[in-house]
Amino acid sequence: DRRTRVALDFVRPGVERYLLESEGKCPSSLEEVREHLPRSELPADGWGRPLRLVCPSEREDVAFVLMSDGPDGIPGGLDRIEH
Repeated sequence: DRRTRVALDFVRPGVERYLLESEGKCPSSLEEVREHLPRSELPADGWGRPLRLVCPSEREDVAFVLMSDGPDGIPGGLDRIEH
């Protein structure tokens, strides 16, 4: 979903700035990232649901994973959209 990709692209730099300024400490939620975004609202995914942040990531090659639970809304479901 294009709207979801736009939302993920909007939030990702804010998470990266948060990690830089906190010396790699993960935020406990996306709410903590708000001050690092160009505008204070957190966008929803294309289905109107909040984005999900997994930090630290379970993958070794990335610090965090930002995702949408996809159209079915099931966390970690097969139709999730990660960025």
